[in-house]
Amino acid sequence: MFEIKYNGILYKAGQPIIGTPKSDYHGLHGVILEIRDGSEKETDNPTPDIYCCFAPPHSPAEIRDLERRFSELYQISKSIEDIPLDLVIVAPDEIRLL
Repeated sequence: MFEIKYNGILYKAGQPIIGTPKSDYHGLHGVILEIRDGSEKETDNPTPDIYCCFAPPHSPAEIRDLERRFSELYQISKSIEDIPLDLVIVAPDEIRLL
């Protein structure tokens, strides 16, 4: 699916986004790749599955913060190379359109 309207917001493949504080990817910029809903979804979430690609952070401080967040989430040390950025499924409230 290339677009879906959810809670009054039209999400489209190709739109630039930023991760919200509700997301493990908050602060990262990216783009919507694909949207799935209904029987096409991969998750059990009640919202549409929005597939995104995020750009890695540039500054060493941002990289350390992302590594810390994911290390705490998975309870194992994670480096930037261990963190998936290229095909991430998020809920609509985890991203904001730019």
